[in-house]
Amino acid sequence: MAIRDQATDFSYHVFERAVERCLPVYAYDIADGFRYDIGSVARLYEANIGVLRRELHAPIPGREERPGLWAGKATRWQGAAITPPVVLGDEVFLGPGSTVGPDVVVGDGCTVGGHVRIRESVIMENCQIGSDSNIERSVVGPDCKIGMGQRVPPYSVFGAYSALGGDRWPAW
Repeated sequence: MAIRDQATDFSYHVFERAVERCLPVYAYDIADGFRYDIGSVARLYEANIGVLRRELHAPIPGREERPGLWAGKATRWQGAAITPPVVLGDEVFLGPGSTVGPDVVVGDGCTVGGHVRIRESVIMENCQIGSDSNIERSVVGPDCKIGMGQRVPPYSVFGAYSALGGDRWPAW
């Protein structure tokens, strides 16, 4: 016997109904570690910023910039000003005159042009942000392109391979 209705909440529509119908329910121990329910864009953002601020305990990949972490070292990256906490993935380029942070995650392989301002945002891997752009309180999915001079409104969300601005189609 299968549960064939429109299941939208696993715990209620699937798990609870399976138990009520005496269907077998299987489980698997996934060991110790960090778990956080990310069922919406808001929760994805909250999880990233929570880990960045050390309010949630999870491993942080990439280069972490936070007050005191790099004591005695300049808080600049390729001529960009960084206001911690910030995490920069591998092979990230930040253009001169850009300001990044606080509360910013920039994924692996991202290129940020000159004089870009990014605050309180999550930028996933392989994104290109054009010069003179501004991103605040937003989530930019993987492989996105933000054209030069774009002002991304707060609480914007870009799905994978999205593009904003520019005078031609992106050549992925």
